[in-house]
Amino acid sequence: MPINQPVQRIIHTSDFRDKAYCFEVESVLTSQERIGVLTVSASAGYMIATSLNSEFKREQVIDHVLQEDSRWIAKATVTLIMTADSPENGAVVIRNSVAETLTLAVDVTTSLTLLQQPSLTVSESVLSFSRASPDKPSFMVLTIAQQSSTEPVTLTTDAPEYFQFASDSRPAFLPTLTLMPASLGTYVHVRYSANKAGLHSGQLIIQNSTEKRLVLLKGRSSGFLPAIRTRPLISKQVQPVRIPNQMPLTKRWVGVLSFALVSGLIYTGYINRCQLYPTLCQAPEASPSQVQTVRLLPTLAHDNTTSEKVVVHSATTERVKRREAPSPVAKLSSSSNTSPVTISEKQVIPDAVDQERRIEANVPETSSQQQSRKQRIDKAYERQPRERTTPPVSTDESELERTLNQKPNPLN
Repeated sequence: MPINQPVQRIIHTSDFRDKAYCFEVESVLTSQERIGVLTVSASAGYMIATSLNSEFKREQVIDHVLQEDSRWIAKATVTLIMTADSPENGAVVIRNSVAETLTLAVDVTTSLTLLQQPSLTVSESVLSFSRASPDKPSFMVLTIAQQSSTEPVTLTTDAPEYFQFASDSRPAFLPTLTLMPASLGTYVHVRYSANKAGLHSGQLIIQNSTEKRLVLLKGRSSGFLPAIRTRPLISKQVQPVRIPNQMPLTKRWVGVLSFALVSGLIYTGYINRCQLYPTLCQAPEASPSQVQTVRLLPTLAHDNTTSEKVVVHSATTERVKRREAPSPVAKLSSSSNTSPVTISEKQVIPDAVDQERRIEANVPETSSQQQSRKQRIDKAYERQPRERTTPPVSTDESELERTLNQKPNPLN
């Protein structure tokens, strides 16, 4: 059938919402059929509008549109309204260009008192606000709808110091509110704000000239300390809302704690470095060259000082000998009494030799170090003064001495 039938063929008064009823119409024609328009008309007491033309009329026309599959389709949403306060039964007639007709009956034989009687509805009967602090109010929303009435609705409360109201048309929160609710509902925002901690309750009174509705209001406010004691409960209640805002704070605290932990580990390791790594606290060992230098310098200095003393002492002895010019006899006697000032090689050289031997026993030497040591020993020998030797004095008297000794003294 070219005209698709709506789901409901009979329209009752109970189907109207705020004196309006909506339904879909559709007509499908092929290319061989005579293409025209789809006409929708209503009986007296009713008017219609479509999704293509929002102006209410007794009759509406819908054009057929060519589709990709070569079919012609006329489709729209029709809104039927009542124009009389006490309408009679009627009908809606749908016709297309091929003389097909579909009639939808409007049955209003039932009394319209229920439809015309004003009704006030409220979405909630109790509003329980979550725990709030004195400096942070809490909010909730309810919906108020009014059918078949154009009277204003007034909202008041018996606890104006705790509960205030606002709407989209009046955003300021006040203890009283007057509005014109729509048939589909109007949102009302309720605020709970308390200056002191404790449990608070009140009633929201919603009324018009014929009806009255009551909504119970409950709220609880807590100070700083009670909020700490019940912190796990609060976090569970607001967890879906507050988790995204807490993420940056949690990351910052994790970074601070990580930095403090790493700093503590570094400081502890530095304080206990000798226990963890004993090699860091040991003194460096002296190299072989340093050992040789330290041990040789005092000996060489001692050798130089000794050599200077020997030379000076020997020169003084020579001057005394030249000044006295003793006779052979006196020379013999003086030579026998004066002991030569000599320095035995055992006083210096063996010390250096022993010291070098101790160095060799303690520190291994390379070939270059051995050559350097030999050169230093040779230089030490060269700096030592040659020992002045005195020819041995013969105790045998020569013939001249015996003759002189036997010759008598003429002075006697």
